[in-house]
Amino acid sequence: VVSTQSTGPLSCLFLLAITPSQPLIDHGHFQYNSISLGLTLLAVLGLKQGWICTGSAMFSLALNYKQMSLYLIPLILLALYIRICISFAPHSGQSKPPMFGDYEAQRHWQE
Repeated sequence: VVSTQSTGPLSCLFLLAITPSQPLIDHGHFQYNSISLGLTLLAVLGLKQGWICTGSAMFSLALNYKQMSLYLIPLILLALYIRICISFAPHSGQSKPPMFGDYEAQRHWQE
């Protein structure tokens, strides 16, 4: 037992902060956030790749696992809306050859 008169209250606070049980409790509590964040990351990557169903399913799993991802709903819905609108619209230049300076598109057009 450490007396507070000889060491001071600051060192007692320091000793309480570095006790071995503190990191174990923190990790035990916050480890579930990592799973939810991982599922959210998979949802964002799925939406970025154009996999709408996979991205939506991963985000639903993240929300069902832990409601920490609720604040991302407006962004995910906006990404879904944009991705769906882009998929319904025809691609620009779909039926005409590429114009000046678009060398990558010209290369694909010639293949």
